[in-house]
Amino acid sequence: MANFVAATDEPETIKLMQLFQAMFSSGRTVAGAVHSWTLLATTLSPSYVTNTLVPGHLGELAALLHSEDVDVRVAAGEALAVLIEALRNASETFDIDQLNDYTDVDDMLTTLEALVSDKTKGRAKTDKVKQKLPFKQITAYIVDGLEPLESLSILHQKFEFDTWEKLVQLNALRDTLAEGFQAHFESNEVVQDILDSQVKRDFKKEKLNSQEKRAYMSPSSLLNKERAKDRSRQRGMREAEKFF
Repeated sequence: MANFVAATDEPETIKLMQLFQAMFSSGRTVAGAVHSWTLLATTLSPSYVTNTLVPGHLGELAALLHSEDVDVRVAAGEALAVLIEALRNASETFDIDQLNDYTDVDDMLTTLEALVSDKTKGRAKTDKVKQKLPFKQITAYIVDGLEPLESLSILHQKFEFDTWEKLVQLNALRDTLAEGFQAHFESNEVVQDILDSQVKRDFKKEKLNSQEKRAYMSPSSLLNKERAKDRSRQRGMREAEKFF
């Protein structure tokens, strides 16, 4: 985490990532190594990610989806999402089939979809539950291009994180700061800068009447309905692209 917070020297970051990558096949340390590698990857230039990390590591990460360790599977899935997000950001014409140069795309997509509703005999039920939500988000993004979305409310202010880069950073900070995360988010400028979220400590919550609450806060509000429609349109566009 210290290296992530202070990551300003890209060559040094890359050297540290190489150490973590060497641990991808080292038993109990694999999940932690992949998480750390992915976190540092979010600090690198987009060109390095797309031109070096994708060709060099996408196949290895896809293979880790078959791991017997649920934490390794989830870590690998998040790493793949970060790499593919960089490719999508770099090119409006990105096509998932382009990844066949680095891995078997059909196998990767089949594996991802299977992990959402894992029916593997002998696999612990707790593992299946643990991986269900992460892989639902990961698969929705990699297969259909649907961005993840997580919201936090701090001092009556709502902050949304809708990229894999920011979700990985958010989760790393939460894991490290544990119960102190909210306090740091409220007052620690370093945490706020990392998450591109400035908290106004003198913010006054605006009181809404019952009509306004229904309009803006209800799950059936026009705002939430429009967001759902937008995500549905994204999915439809991705589905349509598969036929051209």
